[in-house]
Formats: sequence, structure tokens, C-alpha cells
Amino acid sequence: MLAATPTPSAYWLKGITNPRPNSIWAKTNVAIIGAGITGGSVALHLAKLNPNIKVTVLEARGISGGATGRNGGLLWPSMPDRWSNLVKQYGLPKAKQLIEFSMINVREIEAFCNSLPKDVENHPKLEKFPNGAVHLFTDIKELEEWRKEIAEMKSVGGCLDIGIWDKKELDQRLQIKQDFVGAVHDRLGSPRLTIAYRVRPASLVYHLIKEAGKLFDQGKGELNVFTDTKVEAVENVKEGLEIKTSKGTLHADTIVYCTNAFTNDLLPSANITPIRNQVVVTEPIDIPFDFAITANAGYQYMSPREDGRIVLGGFRYLAPNQDVGQADDGVLNQTVSKALSNHLPSQFESLKSVNIENEWAGIMGWTTDRFPLVGPIPHLPNQYIVAGFSGHGMPRAHLCAKAASQMILGVDVDDYFPESFSTIDRFGKDARNISFNSHL
Repeated sequence: MLAATPTPSAYWLKGITNPRPNSIWAKTNVAIIGAGITGGSVALHLAKLNPNIKVTVLEARGISGGATGRNGGLLWPSMPDRWSNLVKQYGLPKAKQLIEFSMINVREIEAFCNSLPKDVENHPKLEKFPNGAVHLFTDIKELEEWRKEIAEMKSVGGCLDIGIWDKKELDQRLQIKQDFVGAVHDRLGSPRLTIAYRVRPASLVYHLIKEAGKLFDQGKGELNVFTDTKVEAVENVKEGLEIKTSKGTLHADTIVYCTNAFTNDLLPSANITPIRNQVVVTEPIDIPFDFAITANAGYQYMSPREDGRIVLGGFRYLAPNQDVGQADDGVLNQTVSKALSNHLPSQFESLKSVNIENEWAGIMGWTTDRFPLVGPIPHLPNQYIVAGFSGHGMPRAHLCAKAASQMILGVDVDDYFPESFSTIDRFGKDARNISFNSHL
């Protein structure tokens, strides 16, 4: 169940307001439930495709009040499984498509952020990490397995700038106390590379919605955004779809559920599993590394920020059942909190006295196969879903929202959209046997 806006609020949400506060309560062509990166992207893509329709966004909290505004501030494409497993399960063309889709998604977000004036209010500040990103390993066997994976990917033209750091090189580049045996390093420069970016996610959503509003204003359409407006139920009536909210009733021709971890509140049959993850941010400091870092199969991740802070997340493996099924982001697991606060002082000599400035939790939404559900909802006419990103919403949601917008308006969906994300034969699949590794 979606909780009230939790305290403390995430670092990214400071100063974020509703960019379309003068809203009109009226019948709408498309109602978007959720104002995170998915909902904001649906609004923008609908505006680009047809600026003459009426669109309404309904958000139970504030702009980006769910997982988008409570994540680790990373835009980092990654695979849902090892390359060899993807090829074995889906075949080479589809495996390559899954990687390429995330890369196109990131490039579109980069282009969008670069189109904004640098001095604009709440700029998303999307930037490549100065020296890329590294995945740290404690097991030499696992590192060698990844060496083979990288060689296989390079043999088919992918991941051309991904390499291996042995222990000697790693120790030279990262003075960390834990005994890692090496790392996979994502270098900069290749157009097919899994480049890691940092971004202020709530600011990104703010501008997605703001730019969508401008396009609707230029056309004959309309964009209304209601925050602090919780959707309580959806019913089929003569007028179309009736949406009952905490502030009144709205009628829509079409609904898009961009509700991720909280989808089951309105669509129990979606079988999306909520999982809680925690994040901290430090005070401004002299950061001893200039690349993003993951370790322990993604259960720990950290990144240097443009303002001199470090954002660190993960450690949910210390919580009972890894916080699977936990949907309350107003509660912090104290064991996880302690691990987060102790990690930097225990691992970096120069950070012995670092202070944690803020801590928060966010809720991920997982599907059985860890792919998002994108498309029409079976047996519910004119209702669509874009949810279940399984910890990888930032590098996927924007283009998934584009595909859903194309479906809604009857436009051909881009060829690069993976069929594996379609709701056909996947919506409502049993979610009890999920592998829950990865991060927020």
C-alpha cells in the first residue's frame, strides 16, 4: 500500500514542485497514473506524437515521489543476466537488442538533458562519470568468468571498451580496504559501451513534465497534473473509464498505469513484487575516486556526485528476506542503515570522519523475468501498463513509455522495442519464484 510522503525525504526531491500547478479537473483522453520517470516520459511522448489531446497525470505524492525520486541517482545500463545466459534463452539477435535498447534509451535522455538551458531551474545535471564505472569482485573465479563473457560480447561487436582490471591495477586506482581481486571497468568512448551517468532523477522528471506541457500548449491539447491525488479505484462506465481519487472522480478514454512497485494496489493481478532498498548521501567531501562503483553482485553501489557528495546504496541482503515484499519507504531497516553509515569510514582511510547527511528508502517493483510489463492489459480494454522495472527503470523507462504511447495512439512501435517486454503472455505471471539480485 502506498504510504504518505515519507520522512526523511530523498536528497533529489529538494526544491521539486509541480511544474503544471494550474490544473483543470475535466474529462481527459489519457489518464497517466504516476508521476515518476515513466509517467513523465509517457506525457512527453504523447505530446510529441499528438499535442492536440487532453492528458491528465495523477500522482499520490509529489512529482517523482516514488522510486524515481528515491533511487541512487544513476543512469547506468546493465544486463538483466549474464550475456551467455541471455543468448542461450533468447538467441543472439534478441540478446543484442536488449542491450541496444538501454543504450538508445540513455542517449535519448542525454539528448533531452542537453537540450535544456544550463541555467534552468532544477537542471537534471546529467554527466558521464569522469573515469567510467567499475564492478568489483572478491572471487577470482567469478572475475575470470566475466573475462570470458566480455570476450564473447566483443566477438559480436558489443562492449568494445569494457576491460578487466587485475588486482594490481585496481589497487593503484582505488585505495579501498576490502580485499578485491579485480574489477570489470566500463571505460568511456565507445558508442556501444555501457556508459554510466549520474543524474538528478527528480529534476529529470520535473523537466519531462514541463516540456510535455509546453508541447500541449503549442498544440490544441491540454496537460493537467494533480499531485497529492491518490487513485483509489478504476471502473468501466458508459462514459468510458471512471477513476475515483482522493480528490474526486475523473473520466478518461484511456488509462496508463505507471505505478511500478505500487501497481498491485490497483491491479492485483499484475503480480509485481515490491522490494525496499536504502540509500544515503554524505556531506560534501574530497572524494577519493572518480568513477561509479558496484560490488557484491550489485547489492552495494556508490557514486561521486558533481557537488562533492557520495551517494551509497544497497546492503538489503542484511534485511530479513532481503526486504522482498516490503512496500513502506517510510521505514528504514536499522541493520541496513548501520551498514550504510559504516561502509565509507571502514573502507577509505580518507573518509574516517565522513558524515551522512541524509538517508531514505525507495521501493522497486519486480516481475518474474525481471523485464518490465509494457502494453495493453489483457481483458481490460483501453488500459495500459508500463511498470515492473526490477531495479532498472532509469535505463529503460523512457523508451518503454514511448512504446506505450505509440500503442495508445495507434502508431507503429519502434523496431528496437524488445518483444520480451510485451504484456502478451506475461501479464499476471506468478511472481513467487524470482531471483531478486540487483540494485535500485
